Amino acid sequence: MQDCIALTRALLHDGDRTAWLGCLRAPWCGLSLAELDALFGLNANAKNSISIQQQIQNIEEQFSAHDISTASQAALIHFKQAMNAARVNFRNQSLRDCVEQCWLSLNGTACCREERDVADVSTFFDCLESVEVAGNLINFDTLAEALSGRFSAAPSTHSAALSALGSSTPAVEIMTIHKAKGLEFDTVIVPGLNQKSANDRPELLLWQELDDDHHDNHSMSMLLAPIAEAAVEPNKDASQTIYRYLTQLSSAQQRQEDIRLLYVAATRAAKRLHLLACIKIDVQKLDADLKPAPNSLLAALWPALGERFATLAFKAAHEVVPKVQSATSLPNAAIEPQRLVREEFAPIAVPIPRPRINHNWQHANAQNNIARHTGTVIHEWLARIADEGITSWNAPKIGTLGSIIAQQLAALGILNDTQAVAVVQTQLQAFLS
Repeated sequence: MQDCIALTRALLHDGDRTAWLGCLRAPWCGLSLAELDALFGLNANAKNSISIQQQIQNIEEQFSAHDISTASQAALIHFKQAMNAARVNFRNQSLRDCVEQCWLSLNGTACCREERDVADVSTFFDCLESVEVAGNLINFDTLAEALSGRFSAAPSTHSAALSALGSSTPAVEIMTIHKAKGLEFDTVIVPGLNQKSANDRPELLLWQELDDDHHDNHSMSMLLAPIAEAAVEPNKDASQTIYRYLTQLSSAQQRQEDIRLLYVAATRAAKRLHLLACIKIDVQKLDADLKPAPNSLLAALWPALGERFATLAFKAAHEVVPKVQSATSLPNAAIEPQRLVREEFAPIAVPIPRPRINHNWQHANAQNNIARHTGTVIHEWLARIADEGITSWNAPKIGTLGSIIAQQLAALGILNDTQAVAVVQTQLQAFLS
C-alpha cells in the first residue's frame, strides 16, 4: 500500500521528490541507491531546479554517462511511459481510475505477494475514490483518515504507510532552538555542537550601554565607536581600540546567549537527549590536548566532556576502525530492492483518451461498472440529441453509431462488449420511437 500512496502523490504533484523517488525504488522499477544517486542525486542536478518528472523525459541520455544496468534502463523507460500515459488522461477520468490504471500498467498486481495484499490495495483505491473531489485530492489528511478507519487494526507496515501521507502530527519535527522554546518532546537531538558560530560581518557602528558608577542616580552611559576607514590601519587609529573592545564585549554576550540557547534545547527533552559533536584528531599528536573550536557550543561543554573525548580519541588511534561504506560501495545484494522479474517490458502506447480501467482483478465490481458506464454513454447521446433537435435523429441513424459507441465504452474501460453497445443503441432507439 505504501507504493500506491507514493504513486498517488507523484501523479498529483510533479515536485513531490520523495514520492517520485519512492516510485523509482518500488518493485515495479527497483532502482538501486547508487543508481538513484547517479541519476537524480544533487550532483546529477546541481541546481536542483527541475523535478524528477522532467528529468525522466530525457533519461535515456543519462544512461551512457552512468553505470546503469540494462534491467534498470528497461524499467525506467517503462516507468516513464506508464507515468506519461497516466498524465495524458489525468483530467479525463477520476483520480481513482488514473492511479489504478497506472498501477496496473506498472504490473502492480505482481507486487502483491499474498491475497491480503490484493485486498489491501483494493481497499486503498476504494478509499481514494471516496475522498476525491472532481478528479483531485484536496487534502491528503482526508485520505489518511479514510484509510485509518479501514485499517484500524492494521499491522505496523500499514501504520508506516499511513504516516507517509503526512498527517497533521509528524513523527519527526525539525526546528531551530528558538522555535522549540516552550515545547517538550520525548526525544531531542541537537546536532553539530562542534560547528563554529556564524561570524557576523563587522558592524558599521558598535555601541554599549554602561552603568555609570560615579553618580548616585544610577544613570547610564553609552560607549560608541565606528568601524575603521578602509585606508586607515586599525592599529594606528585610536578609535579602533574602543571598537575592538566593543567587539569583544559583543562576542562575550553572544557566547552567553549561545549557552543559554543550549540550555533551552537540552531542557526540551522529556526522556532522551542526544548531543551530537565530532572533533578532528591527529594520531601523530595524541599527547597534545584536544581543543574544540573556541566559538562552538562544544567548547562550552568541554569541561564536562573533554576527558571523554580524549579517551575516545585514544581508542580510535589504537583500534582498527572499519571504514564506513557509502551507498555506491555497498554490495548490491545488501541494498538492492526487490524487483519484479520480467524478461522484457511491453511498450505502453499513449491513446487519447486513455481507456478506462478494466477491473478484471476486481470481479465483484465488473457488472456494476458496465451498467454505470453504459448509462453514462446513453446520457451523453441524449444530451447531444437535445442540443441538435430530436427531428434530426431517427432509429436508422442510431444503428450506424455502433463503432462510435464502442469507442466511448472502451474509453470507460468496457472493451469489446457488443452487448453493451447494443444496450445503448436499443435505449436510444426506444427514446426516439
